[in-house]
Amino acid sequence: MKGKFWTLVSLFVAISMVLTACAPAATPTPAARKLKITVATDATWPPFEYVDEETKEIVGFDIELMNAIAKSADFEVEFINVGWDPLLAGMATGQYYAAISAMTITEERKKSWDFSDPYYNAGQLIGVQIDNETIKGPADLSGKVVGAQIGTTGAMEVEKIAGATLKTYDEIPQAMLDLINGQIDAVVADNPLVAGYVGKYPTKIKSVGEPFTEEYYGIAVKKGAPEVLEAINKGLKAVMDQGLIAQLDAKWCRAAPEPKKVKVGLVTDVGKVNDGTFNEFAYKGMMMAVEEFGLESAFIETLAPTDYEKNIEQFAQEGYEMIITVGFMIGDATIAVANKYPDINLAGVDQSQAEVVPNVAGLIFSEDQAGFLAGCLAGLMTKSNVVGIVAGMEIPPVIKYRKGYENGAHYVNPDCKVLGVYIDSFVDPARGKEAALSQIAEGADVIFGAGGPTGSGGILGAAQHGVYVIGVDQDEYLTTFGNGSVDGSDKLLSSAMKRVDVSVYTAISNAVWDTWQGGNLLFEAANDGVGLAPFHETEGAVPAEVKAKLEEIAKGMKEGTIETGVVL
Repeated sequence: MKGKFWTLVSLFVAISMVLTACAPAATPTPAARKLKITVATDATWPPFEYVDEETKEIVGFDIELMNAIAKSADFEVEFINVGWDPLLAGMATGQYYAAISAMTITEERKKSWDFSDPYYNAGQLIGVQIDNETIKGPADLSGKVVGAQIGTTGAMEVEKIAGATLKTYDEIPQAMLDLINGQIDAVVADNPLVAGYVGKYPTKIKSVGEPFTEEYYGIAVKKGAPEVLEAINKGLKAVMDQGLIAQLDAKWCRAAPEPKKVKVGLVTDVGKVNDGTFNEFAYKGMMMAVEEFGLESAFIETLAPTDYEKNIEQFAQEGYEMIITVGFMIGDATIAVANKYPDINLAGVDQSQAEVVPNVAGLIFSEDQAGFLAGCLAGLMTKSNVVGIVAGMEIPPVIKYRKGYENGAHYVNPDCKVLGVYIDSFVDPARGKEAALSQIAEGADVIFGAGGPTGSGGILGAAQHGVYVIGVDQDEYLTTFGNGSVDGSDKLLSSAMKRVDVSVYTAISNAVWDTWQGGNLLFEAANDGVGLAPFHETEGAVPAEVKAKLEEIAKGMKEGTIETGVVL
């Protein structure tokens, strides 16, 4: 730690003695000269110190505490904003007389400067995702990826844990965002910082166990400045006796913020919100967020690709603060509108961002992992040693599906032959069926459809021809096969799923809770963003050993020990 808390900001209060006359700082005369302490701060660590977005003033636990100390001890205080590294350097060279920034008192630091009496117990605490049941304490971090701020006690403690992989961050809010979005397994930080985030995002993260270190925050003071240390300790004792620390803790570290009431719009790819593809599942994800947070929402169903930008801009002009766009093909229009309206957040399903645009989140998936699992299932179930894939347009997500499928089939069955075709439309089920029947004629006895309604047409035709099939993107038993009401449902082995609904909900939730993150948000095996759907009617047809092998492979991908070998 460095001794910081919260989400956004780390402040450092560097204090220099400024007198109204020319006498030395240590010997002001009461009548003519009043002690003034200039507080320099690295304002990036809410709730202890950060810059309020609306007022642009430095606020937080430490700031309010220091103001109270100054008032009680009758000296003046002025805050300036500097970074953490300049703060430490300034303290080391004597540039500043004091510093307050959720700073842990350590024996090493005592060699360089003095400290006030401790004012806050801030041992290290572990934060995890709300549904995590495997991490109970520090020992359980072995084999996990753990985030901490670089140069802090948290990072030092993680390095002591055998088998834990430390991922460092310049700022703890970045680590917390990665935890919320499933990019890391845990975060280790100061107790009040973790507690504050849990209070802010109670449906997303939780703390586990108790603080596993004893650490105390103090105000650092330049050596050789006893009058400064005495004044600070005098005021600190007075406000602590008045119970101010508990009040500040309740105010800054425990209070749960209200979610923002953002207005959300969704623009589909060509198609409708009930078409059983990405459009429908993106809509469902949006409605999950709308119902949970009480948001206003609307959608526009795109009729033709030429309407993409016009539809997105319609929402922008109508004052929507969050816009979801669906599909790879709408990506350029999404960026164009984002650049024109930088204050509006946009999230694009299947839209990888080559360069980070701050107000655009690319919701991307490890299609190669989902395809790999489908290929493993096909390779284990084939009797003819020939399987096929009916793919949609030859764009990156579909290419990853196809290559993953091919590699998965060969991973479990090296002698398996994989037939495949790209079709230059996502909305041509008749051509999909024709391609599937052609592959069956060549001996394929398992067909994977990876191309929207085109692929769905392929697996529907193949299943009704008596051949095992695998769906894509969503559970096609519920959509294409009408929850078992459509002929051929007994031949659907599973579906290679991308949790589009979860990704859209996550993006909206980030906007609602003010944890928006531009750039790519990856949904993969590690965070349950991809996987296989239930077997449904083929549950009894899939042998136990095949199920066990698939579970083993899925576990290996989740843990990072099995890779798909797909590189674009």
